[in-house]
Formats: sequence, structure tokens, C-alpha cells
Amino acid sequence: MYKKGHKHTKETKLKISNSHKGKKGKKHTEETKEKISKALKKFNVNPEERIKKSERIKEFYKNGGTTALNKHWKLSKETRKKQSIRQLGEKNFNWKGGVTAIHICIRELKEYQVWRKKVLKRDGYKCIKCKNIKELQADHIYPLSKLIKEIKSISKNNDIMEQVLKFNPLWDINNGRTLCFNCHKKTPTFAGRCNKL
Repeated sequence: MYKKGHKHTKETKLKISNSHKGKKGKKHTEETKEKISKALKKFNVNPEERIKKSERIKEFYKNGGTTALNKHWKLSKETRKKQSIRQLGEKNFNWKGGVTAIHICIRELKEYQVWRKKVLKRDGYKCIKCKNIKELQADHIYPLSKLIKEIKSISKNNDIMEQVLKFNPLWDINNGRTLCFNCHKKTPTFAGRCNKL
């Protein structure tokens, strides 16, 4: 049995070497070697072609791996918005029966991020109550939970997210204020508290 760190004697090494002789692989005849050589010559590219191919590959990866056909191809904002609406809710391939709460869906929308940034910018990136600049949150003055109830009342079940995008009071920056997390926790509307009253 082989043990780690065990060294073979010269005699054992010679026996191993002799046992492998003649078993190192098939020897080709001269005729076969010529056939292989001719076949491989078809793939030999002259140096100029090789340099051109190398330049094309470098260009391909320098452009982010995009082909020349779609390098300058961009969609308009209107088209992107239409595509976004087309993939909302039940129309999305990843739909699991509406298990995600609407307020989470709203906060994940690009429009919500834009609204949030506008509110923070308007308030100078400071909490309007304590002037803190850390853990800032954009809070709806008229609560988001009540806005969602209004949206649900005017929409059919299958087009709630479309109504969310069209519902102006939700995106009005005058209905927003910048609060730090601690000040936000103290408000009567924090985390849907107004629904529990």
C-alpha cells in the first residue's frame, strides 16, 4: 500500500519505467502523418488575417461585447415606459398570483425613485424636523396606505399598477417631505399605523 511521503527505490522506479515502455500511444505511419499535416494546413491563417481577426475581437469587447448592428440602438423614453407597463402585474412572466404587496411594488418603481430624489433635493437632503443628514426617507404627508386605498377603489383588479402610474396625487412632490428614520418613526402614519387606529 502506498503511503504519503514514501519514496520508491531505484529498482522499483526502473520496473515502473520498463512497464510503461511501448504503451505511450499509437505511432502513426508516415502516410498518416502527411494526411494530418495537409488537414492542419487548411486552418493555418496568414499573419495579416490573424491580426485583422484579433483587432475585430478587441473592438467587439471594447464596445461592451455588442455587435456593430445594435451599438447605437436605443429605445425612446416613451417606448421604454410602454414596455414597462406591458410587463406589469399578471402580464409579467414571473407573476406568482399577486403575492407582493402593492406598497412594495410602488417603492420598486423607477417613478417612485424619481419622486423620492425630487423630495430629498427640494428639502436640501436634510430632515425637515431635526436637520439630520443620515438615514433620510421621503415620507408621504397624506399617507401612502390611504393613497393605495383610493387607487384600489377606482381601479379594476387587473390594472392596479397601471392606475398607480397614472395617479397624480401619488407622484406630487408637495405631498412629500424628507425625514430621518427616527423622526419618521414618530409620525402617526409610519408603517401604515394610520390604518391600525
